[in-house]
Formats: sequence, C-alpha cells, structure tokens
Amino acid sequence: GKLSTAAMKRMNRTTRQKNSHEKNNSNGKGRSRVGSSEKAIEISEDDDHVEIIQDSDEGRSGHEEEEEEDNEEVAKVDDLLQKVEEIGKNLSCILADLVDTQKDSHSSRIAQPKCLGTQDNLKLKPYQLVGLNWLRTLHTSEVNGILADEMGLGKTIQTIAFLAHIYEREKVSGPHIIVCPASVVSNWNREFSQWLPSLRVVVYHGSQKERAQIRSEMHDTSSWDVVVTTYTCFEREAGKQDRAFLRSFNFKVMILDEAHSIKNAGSSRYRHLLHLTCERRILLTGTPINNNLPELLVLLQFLMPELFDPDDETLWEVFDEKVESESGNLARKVNVERVKKMIKPFVLRRCKCDVLGELVPKDQQVIQLDLPSEQRKVYNQIISNWEFKSKKDSSGGNTNAKAGDKVAMSKKMINNIFCELRKAANHPLLVRSRYNDEALKTIAHQLFVSGHFGNSCSLQQVEKEISDYSDFVLHQMCQDHKRLNKLSLKPEDISSSAKLRKLEEILPRLQSEGHRVLLFSQWTTMLDIIEDFLIDKDYLYTRLDGSTAVKERQELLDRFNSDTSIFCFLLSTRAGGMGINLTAADTVILHDVDFNPQIDRQAEDRCHRIGQTKPVTVIKLVVQETVDEKIWKLAEAKSKLANETLDGEGSEVEEEASIQVPSSPRFSRRAAAAATEHNDREDFRE
Repeated sequence: GKLSTAAMKRMNRTTRQKNSHEKNNSNGKGRSRVGSSEKAIEISEDDDHVEIIQDSDEGRSGHEEEEEEDNEEVAKVDDLLQKVEEIGKNLSCILADLVDTQKDSHSSRIAQPKCLGTQDNLKLKPYQLVGLNWLRTLHTSEVNGILADEMGLGKTIQTIAFLAHIYEREKVSGPHIIVCPASVVSNWNREFSQWLPSLRVVVYHGSQKERAQIRSEMHDTSSWDVVVTTYTCFEREAGKQDRAFLRSFNFKVMILDEAHSIKNAGSSRYRHLLHLTCERRILLTGTPINNNLPELLVLLQFLMPELFDPDDETLWEVFDEKVESESGNLARKVNVERVKKMIKPFVLRRCKCDVLGELVPKDQQVIQLDLPSEQRKVYNQIISNWEFKSKKDSSGGNTNAKAGDKVAMSKKMINNIFCELRKAANHPLLVRSRYNDEALKTIAHQLFVSGHFGNSCSLQQVEKEISDYSDFVLHQMCQDHKRLNKLSLKPEDISSSAKLRKLEEILPRLQSEGHRVLLFSQWTTMLDIIEDFLIDKDYLYTRLDGSTAVKERQELLDRFNSDTSIFCFLLSTRAGGMGINLTAADTVILHDVDFNPQIDRQAEDRCHRIGQTKPVTVIKLVVQETVDEKIWKLAEAKSKLANETLDGEGSEVEEEASIQVPSSPRFSRRAAAAATEHNDREDFRE
C-alpha cells in the first residue's frame, strides 16, 4: 500500500513538473506547430483550461527528497484512513446487521415511526427501513452521509421517514431545509402531505414578489417546520436577498436532493450552500460519481470538511483515478481501493436489481449506424475546413500574434470543431451546409426589410448575425416569412440523418406493438427537427424541455400518463431526465448519448422504476466512426468506474480514450467534455 502510494505520488509529481516545464517554454519554437497531429490538446471537464502536451526529455531529479516527502504524505493518508475506519467500525457492524433482512429480530433496528404514513396506512419497504436506520445511526454518531440509492428506490420517502423519527423520538420538528431542482419541488410537497402531514411544509419558490410574501410569513418560525426551496436561490446574483434570509435560520437538518448538482466546489452554488447553518447534512443522489472520483470527494468535503480537508493535496491525489505511467493501472487500483475504504461509512448505495423483486427487466440496445453519403460529406467537410485553417495558422498566417494568443485561438478552435462535428454526426441540419452565401443574402435582406431583428440593425449586421445559424434555424425563418417560403427545406431533408432514418424504421413497429416512447435529445434544436419529423409522420406527441414553465410540467406528465393516444414524449435530457415519473411509457430512445452516463441513466429511469408493469427497452443511437461513437465509449468507461467504486463491481476501467479526427490533434475526454459546454445546465442549448 505505502510503496504503491509513494510510486503514485511520484508519477503525479512528474506529470505536474512536465506540464510546468512546457508552460514555461510555451514561447519556444516547439509551440509553433499549433494544430499538428503530434500534439495532444486537453481541456478540463469542469472548465475551459487548455493544455498542449508535448514530449519532454527532462529527466527526474532529487528522488531521495521526493521519497521522503512521499512517505510523509502517505502517512497523512493512512492517518485519515485510520480515522475513517474508527468512525466506520461501529457504523459497519450496525449496517451489516440492518441489511440482513432475513433475521427475525433486530435489537438495534428501529421500526417505522408511528406518525409516518398513518393516513393511508403506508408502509416502508424492508430496504427503505434499512435506509431509515442507517440515517438514524449516522445521526446518533454525529456524522453526515450520502444516501446514494439508485433512482426509483424512494430516497425521498426514506428521508421523510428520518425526519419523522427525530420528530417522534426527539420531539424535534424543525426547522429543516430541503434544496432540490425546481422540477421536484411539488413532488416533495406531495410526499410530505401523504407520508408526514404532521410537519408543516412551506415552499420557498416563485416570483420575486411571491418570495417576498413567503419571507414575511416565515419570520414566525412557530408556523412552519420544513422549507423546500430550489438551487436557483444559491446560484444567481438576484438570489442575494433569498440567501441572506435563509442564512438567518439555524436548521436542524439540511437535505440536498440531486446533490450531484454541487459536484463543482468552485461554483457559487456550492459556496453559498456551505454558508447555511445546520446541525446535520444529508445528500441524496443516485449518481454520486458522474465523471470522476474527485467529484465524490467534493461531496464528502461538503458533508464533513473537518475530516476531508479541501486543502489537502494528498487527498485530492488519492481520489485521482487518472495516473499516467507504465504502472498506472496498478496505481489506479490502489486509489480505487483506498477510496472505497474512505467512503464506506458515509455512503449507502443499493441498486434496484438487488432490492426490488418486483422491478421489471430492462433490455439495453445500442444501435450503431453508418452515416449516409450526404451526411458523411458534411461531416468530412468540417474536418477539411478545420485542417485548412489549422495549416494556415501554423504556417504563420498572423505573424504579429503572440504565442499565448495562438494557444487561446486554438482553444476556441477546438471547442468549435468538436461541437460542429458532434452536431454533424447527429443531423446535418444542425450545421450550415445547404444554404449557400447567395441564399443567405436573400434571407438577410428579407429579415432586414421586415424588421425581424428590430429597426436599429443594419443589413450588414443582419448578415453577420445569421451567418452562423444552422440550416434548420434558417429553414424555420423561411417558414415564418411568406416571401421566403420557397427557400424552406423539404420533408426528405428533415429525415436525412442516419438516426432519423432509423427512427423512420423502428417507430412504426413500436407503435403497432402498443409501445409508448420517451425520446431524449440534448439539443433543443434537435428536438425541433424531431418534432417536424413526428408531425410529418402523423405521430401524436408532447414535449418538455428547459423552456417549459415549471407549473406546466406536471400537467404535461399527467396528460401523457393518462392519455394512451399520445405515442411519443419528446424530452431534453437535462430538463426531462430528473425527478419525473413517466411509467406509462415502456421504451426509451436516447437520440444522442451524454458524456456523463448518469445523465442518460436518469433519463432511462423515468420509466424503469417502481410502478412500471411492462418490460422496458432502452435504445441508444450511435453513429460509427464519428465523435458520437467516441463519446459513447467514454461514457461506458465512466460507468465502469462508478460501478467499481460504489458497487464493487464492473470490469477494469478503460484507459483514457481519445476522440480523433483524421490528420488532426487528438481530442481527449477532457476536450470533449469542455467542448459541449453544458455541465450544470438544465438544458443543453447551442
């Protein structure tokens, strides 16, 4: 253990020294070949940091000093492990007893609180009772935890049961605070009404005027026990008054639902939530690891910063599964094993397949497609255009530009090229290839004459504005203006992608067999295209995305669940993949997969959950030999890492994959993630 960790430390230090050396020499001749195939350009998954990595002949030095430093850092990690093991020893024994549901009696297990579910004689399921006891054990041990059950296992109910327990046993009714996405506020309110009406719940959400009224009513703390609010209050400048008001309370328990939303420790959301005063913190998330292990560490640091020191670099490196060296796999295994030991006392994770005998089976299908010739031509043209620009830049097209400016230009170029390739792989109309410059001028002139952008814009400004518009957005404008109708695209243009042609093949079969479909995409423009496609094929559908008002969402869900004539529900992956119950459907189609496999998993679980009576089919559409296929493979690798760390299962995690285009720089996993620029957004828009 110690030798492996020391070796791991040297590996990471060598990598940092190498990157530092390259940074210091960024103005040298070795930097002039921006865009050449020998270079690897990495962009961080969480920000826009770019590194251009080159080979270095610099040797190692000072091994003895490094080894001494390594041993000190190893001792720090071992000390933390010992502390965690001491805390976990008691918790693990109790949990082992609680999880053994075959025992007839449990001296240490508490029963369902009498005040819980009395109105409708509701009963906790055996595994939910285990969750309640686990939360109680953390509470009596004065530590915090992450309830990380898979989606659909009732984390909300288990948490309400815990509040019922401390209400009944400790005579503490509050105040408690629950922070959650806007889409599940009504669900929390409904579950309290059903399971624990004894606690008075106030929903702190609405317009600025509505929130001001709620604040005036909440000043009397004897009139309420639980406040349910949204993450929005903790991320916008406009929420300053809301945050100051909520900080004025000393909460007993703070519960963060969908807690992976705070995985970025540098976000304003994370910082503002840290400032709330509370005795106990509980995080609820079915996806504690979205991309990497450091995200899990951020959650643990939020729970217990005194134990998991945010400034401890050694701790960060233990949670870094990306170790670059010949023995990287061995060091990564050491990291994962140590992480599992550290998190064991504080994370409870159960999977549906393990605890739900009544859960219907789920069939996963990945349909790999080839691009049709016209779509392939669009895709390859993007690569050719970029190669031309890259060669032009590397040959010194702008001799006055500083080296740093060239790197910055290449950073922007990478983001643009990757996004364009991803769009072209999904549908050619997401980029501009059909409307030539002459058509663009015609459209711009009509938009200028009609005052589409207002009366203060010049014709040149209108031309510049629409020059970056995709074919489909231009098509929509042509439809909206009678004089431009002749330039509108034809129905066959709408269905000209590999994925829509596959949908054209499988949707009639699904409908004839009585299936109902949830169809997800990350792009709202892609949903627009699919919407036109469904209208042309005469399918009855409904739609929900990030622009759908929160008040309208439940109405849409209820309509789909009750009206069997609606065949398809279009949803944006971010807005429609969280906290929504759509068990009326039995088929999920993921038009485009996410870098984060947990986002797609959330989408699948909209219908694969308790209450589903039919077997569920999940279909992923993936285009071969494009960035689309690479994204899918990267997501699979991340999924294996999460399984390996949390569930103790899963095969070895693949080495960091790369996304490549012919004769061009290597796009790493980090570059790909940054290029999409949609982390922490409810909806992915261009």
